[in-house]
Amino acid sequence: QKQNKLVNKIVFGFLLFYYSFCLFILCADIPWFEHQQTRLTVAAMQWTNTPGMMLRFVFEDPRNYPYLALLVILIYGFYKVLKSARDKSFNATAVSYNFYKSTFIYILFLLLTFIAIRGRVALKSPIRWGTAFVSEYNLTNQLGLNPVYTFLQSWLDKMNPGNKHLTFMDDAKAINIVQHYYGIQSDSKSDSPIKRIIIPVGKQKRYNVVVVIMESMTGYNMQYCGNSENLTPELNTLFNNSLSFTKFYSDGIHTFNGIYSSLFGTPSLPNRHHLKDLNNQQEYGGIARALNKNNYQTIYFTSHDEQFDNTGGFLASNGFTKIVSQKNYEMNEVLNALGIPDHVLFNESIKNLNTLYINHRPFFAAILTASNHGPYEIPLGISFKPRSKDIRKQLVEYADWSVGQFIQSCKKQPWFDSTIFLFTGDHGAVVGDKDVNLSYHRVPLIVYAPSVFTPSTCDSLGGQVDIFPTIMGILNLPYTNNSFGIDLLKESRKFITFSYDDNYGSFSKNDYFINRKDNRRLYLINSEAKECREVNNPERMDSMQNFTQAVFQTHQWMLEKRLLNK
Repeated sequence: QKQNKLVNKIVFGFLLFYYSFCLFILCADIPWFEHQQTRLTVAAMQWTNTPGMMLRFVFEDPRNYPYLALLVILIYGFYKVLKSARDKSFNATAVSYNFYKSTFIYILFLLLTFIAIRGRVALKSPIRWGTAFVSEYNLTNQLGLNPVYTFLQSWLDKMNPGNKHLTFMDDAKAINIVQHYYGIQSDSKSDSPIKRIIIPVGKQKRYNVVVVIMESMTGYNMQYCGNSENLTPELNTLFNNSLSFTKFYSDGIHTFNGIYSSLFGTPSLPNRHHLKDLNNQQEYGGIARALNKNNYQTIYFTSHDEQFDNTGGFLASNGFTKIVSQKNYEMNEVLNALGIPDHVLFNESIKNLNTLYINHRPFFAAILTASNHGPYEIPLGISFKPRSKDIRKQLVEYADWSVGQFIQSCKKQPWFDSTIFLFTGDHGAVVGDKDVNLSYHRVPLIVYAPSVFTPSTCDSLGGQVDIFPTIMGILNLPYTNNSFGIDLLKESRKFITFSYDDNYGSFSKNDYFINRKDNRRLYLINSEAKECREVNNPERMDSMQNFTQAVFQTHQWMLEKRLLNK
């Protein structure tokens, strides 16, 4: 009987740890929770690899403490439930155990169950539907999907309150507003309502294109937004020697928002993770697919696991012919859960671009950096020396230093003079306590090509959805613009939308509107201030809200009708 009680305690203890850990991982995968909890999740997965790393990652940032408290409460709840179930079970029957055999079997099968639930052993991400994708052709990819997994995942996605159907206004009314805004005349019921066939006049300019999407790079790190700390000397220099935009904004506050809007010209709907949305999995248009049709080679670089946020599967099925991720690097180059540091990422991208150059076809490359993000860790053994004492500012300095190293290396390559480099942020970094802080959305847009552009600044309003048509306009190539973006060098816009989890709004050149749980607000923008003055102008708010809701309603309708590549 004593032996049975001992086995019960051991098994119960392991179950408690196992289910608490599973709960921890699951909580971190909830969209609202995910952004705040990333560093805790990273720590929980890496604690066995580096002694002390977990505690350091968890406790170095006070913003993690509320989530730690929630975790303790949830663990205690699990304890009470499991204890009750255990007591009832073992009071009902007397069970005889072989101590070693029973313990081994319990542990073995629980571990196997955990691996099966995740679907893979990689630390950064569990299995996604994109893991099965091996082709740029959608039909081929669909054949590789597990129907049971797909059915259950699509049902869960459908039941998720964050994916609820938008009912801002009637679809027809929304489409009419959007068409009027973009100057589109189309009565077709079977085609995309925002489809614009662009046939340029003049010679095609088949430059190589490299788009660098920088993690958390707010414009307020830079001189043009009034920063006097000299955190980004390399980006400041690029800004002053490029075609640069001073009123440019991110689509959202998450990396997947920046990828979705920058590469496909499509705004993120509130509370939606489009890269992982199985119910609306379909072919998209965007830069890579448009350039593929013009005989470009396309490649995407990321520092970490390509299945994180389902990025690899989504991009591979939408025009990117090669994905370079953590699996393509040497293990000794991996710094932490975000993979390799920025300077290694840039060095590897140059090697791959040199290989593409040999094929005598122009290339398009998208590079997503990650070092300016927790876990806050600067690689050792490099010439970079930070000036700031704050680790977050040191990471900004390191990210900037890496860009400088990248540009200097590119200048030595034979393809440099025929390449356009575009730098932007996936999103900014929050400063202050406003509902939507301007610094979290204001990001740079730098188009660097010294042999093509005379340095100049442009104060036209723009957003990440405009990157796709602007690049195509620079190249002067024919394409179908089925995006919500415009060519910023030939057109202008009055508003640009954004989403902030379940909040949404739009920017103009001088103010911005936000709807936060039906609480509307309007702020005047001070060009060099991170905090803006609130004003009361119901008529202006009605105008901006009407536009924002029409864009989102139209986008949802196009998703449901599968018209994003028409």
